[in-house]
Amino acid sequence: MLDAVDLARRASVSILAPGADEEDEAVGAGFLDSGSGRIVTNEHVIGDRFEVRMGTADGRVVLGRVIARDPTADIALIEADLGGTAGLAFSTAPVRIGQAVYAVGSPFGLNHSVTR
Repeated sequence: MLDAVDLARRASVSILAPGADEEDEAVGAGFLDSGSGRIVTNEHVIGDRFEVRMGTADGRVVLGRVIARDPTADIALIEADLGGTAGLAFSTAPVRIGQAVYAVGSPFGLNHSVTR
């Protein structure tokens, strides 16, 4: 299980925006999809921006271009060069009641955190 959590953490990005003091702060998270090579995030995180800065788990800051968004489904796709970053694959297995769930994200500025 720890290997899967570590892979998810490494495939995650923090979506960044300038904070009150002009320092970047995380406003959301996304992950690299291994199938498409694109970053998947929530549409409400990117808002009306067409370019976003993203922080990777290994400390890089990368510029990405928003290529698709769906406000109704609250999903967006970002294209960026994350060379060397392993992605995650969507599962086709059904989710079961009582199954453990892990969330990788950047809540309250805690970048690349894992919550169970």
